[in-house]
Amino acid sequence: MKLMVLNKHTSASADLNGILECCSMVFNVTRDDILGQCRRQEYALARHAFVKLARDRTQESYTSIADFLGKRNHATAVNSLNRAEALIETYKLFRDQYNMCDSLLTKAETIKDVYVMQELSERLKLVREFKVHENGNERKDNE
Repeated sequence: MKLMVLNKHTSASADLNGILECCSMVFNVTRDDILGQCRRQEYALARHAFVKLARDRTQESYTSIADFLGKRNHATAVNSLNRAEALIETYKLFRDQYNMCDSLLTKAETIKDVYVMQELSERLKLVREFKVHENGNERKDNE
């Protein structure tokens, strides 16, 4: 049970870090800018996109997302999500940047899935070779 809880928090943290990295690249700000307290527009826009992506792509609560963003209140995350949704409707540049983040994260997940599938394929290949080799040895013993 403890391992499951640890794994959940570890993987969620990795997801949030990936989303944060993507937002910092696309919005051309640093991680510290997004996590900081400054209210400059470029930082706030990146923060809003981060919160929306985090809510859409993870199972994290508003409280968890707000904590990740520098120990903020959950109401800040709720407000940020609402702002992001409004900005997507009204501000083309924000919508384009948000969509770029979403697209990059989707591609990253696809690449990760392909890597996992390649690993599984290699493992299955080894298991098949082992079984064929094992069956070959059994025939020799019976002859």
